[in-house]
Amino acid sequence: LITPQRSGQLAHLLDEPPEGAVRPSGPVPLEVGVPHEVLELGEMHGLESRAQTGRGLSDQPRMYGDLASWFHLITAPEEYAEEAERYRRLMLESAQRPVKAILELGSGGGNNASHLKEHFAMTLVDLSPDMLEVSWALNPECEHLVGDMRSVRLGRTFDAVFLHDALDYLITEDELRATVETAAAHCAPGGVALLVPDHVRETFRTRTDHGGNDGQDRAARYLEWTWDPDPGDTTYFVDYVYLLRDQDGIVRTE
Repeated sequence: LITPQRSGQLAHLLDEPPEGAVRPSGPVPLEVGVPHEVLELGEMHGLESRAQTGRGLSDQPRMYGDLASWFHLITAPEEYAEEAERYRRLMLESAQRPVKAILELGSGGGNNASHLKEHFAMTLVDLSPDMLEVSWALNPECEHLVGDMRSVRLGRTFDAVFLHDALDYLITEDELRATVETAAAHCAPGGVALLVPDHVRETFRTRTDHGGNDGQDRAARYLEWTWDPDPGDTTYFVDYVYLLRDQDGIVRTE
C-alpha cells in the first residue's frame, strides 16, 4: 500500500469505525519510560522491559524480549537486500517530493534499515528496547527511539514513512487506524507512506516456513506455521518453534 500524502488524505484512509467502537482520543501511554514521551536509545538502559504489565512489551513475542539477541541468526540482514531495494524504488517513484529522510515505524532488528540507510537518513522507532539494542549494533548511524507506532508523536515530519511486517501485530481495526494516523502525522506534504503487511485477506494462505543461520559461536533454526482458525474474522495466527545452539554446543528448544 503506497499513499502519497495530501492534506488529510492518509489520516482518512480507513472508513470510520462502527458505532460504539473505541477510538483513541490521544497518545496511548508507553509501557516503558515516561508516558507520552519518546525515549532516546541511551535512556533505555536499566529498563526491564519484560517486567511490564498490561498491553505492551509483556504481550510481545519473546523474540522481542529475552530472545532478541538471537534475531539476526533467525533472520539475517543480508536476506533483506532484494526487498529493501524494491521498497526504496517504490518510495522514490511514488513520492511527490525528494525522499531524503525516512521514518520506519516498528523497525525491529533493523534489517531493512541496514540497506535503506545507504540511501536515506533513517529514524527507527520500535516498542521493544531489546530489539532496538540489536538494531543499534547493526545500524549505529541511524537514530533509534523507543515508541509505540499506534501513538508516538515525534513533532516532525519525514519525506516517507515506512511500515514493514510490524503491521501484523495490529489485531484490531482501531489499532490499525491509530497506526495509519501516526503515519499521517509524520508524513510531509508530497511525501509517501509505504505499508507492507505480510498478508491480506484476499491472498492469505496457510503455510509453513523454516530457516535460520550459523554465527561464529552460536546457531539458530526456526519452524514457522501460519494458519487461520476462522477465515471469517480479521486475525490469523503464526506459531514459532526455535532451536538455539549456544557456545557450549547444547541445543535448546523455545
